[in-house]
Amino acid sequence: MIRADQAEDRLRQLTEEAVHSATHQSYLEVVEKSLSQFLPADDVAWNDVDLAMGHVHVERSEGADPAFGEAILAVAADHAMIRSYRPAGATCEPRRMSDLLPQNAFKGTATYNELFRPLGLEYQLTIFTSRVRAQHGHCWVLNRSGTDFSDLEVQIATHLQGLLSLLENAYLVSPSSAQESCTDPEALDLVDRLTSREVEVLQLVARGYTAHKVGTILTVSPTTVRKHLENAYRKLGCSDRLVAVDVLRQAGLLRPRPPI
Repeated sequence: MIRADQAEDRLRQLTEEAVHSATHQSYLEVVEKSLSQFLPADDVAWNDVDLAMGHVHVERSEGADPAFGEAILAVAADHAMIRSYRPAGATCEPRRMSDLLPQNAFKGTATYNELFRPLGLEYQLTIFTSRVRAQHGHCWVLNRSGTDFSDLEVQIATHLQGLLSLLENAYLVSPSSAQESCTDPEALDLVDRLTSREVEVLQLVARGYTAHKVGTILTVSPTTVRKHLENAYRKLGCSDRLVAVDVLRQAGLLRPRPPI
């Protein structure tokens, strides 16, 4: 069984190879292929779930799947996974459907009977990658039948989450968010609490740079970079870079990659 750190290293290598072509589809293809190697599943897809706009966009390596997106939207109010990530203050760690409700209870839901059972699927693991704005987020979703995802596989997903989020920010544009206003008043209020240097550090971290690389760019020590991050997290009321980067994105301080 592949270790979590090996999975992260391999995903980084594969993605670096793919981004030279820098297309929306190549990014999806390489991440789908990589996740399938690390976390075997019958179905792997990237989801753009926007409940505020009543829209769910599903993409796989072979392209978009409008029908599946509509099917997910139809059961969104019943879908335990969607409900778990929906609140603005919800934690963003990867989770299994079985972490939210027992399998026998899941099989009694509309989500299972209308969405999972017709496809022969029973289990789900979701890796949340970004909260674009209220009730709008992105995630990688893995579904399979037979056996549930193990604790080790959840650990691997957790290890990969930060990298997936940073790479998505750098290389992937949401088809719906590309057409939206990128500023959120609440996020702007939060960002106003930050110093210009703290914003600068977070912008570089959002590009996937390590504390050492950020320090080299800004000609400060990695310790100073980490102190800026700690201060920024405290002011934003969060504890990790995934949430902090999302706040900057909502405030319009991360320039999206132009649509391919």
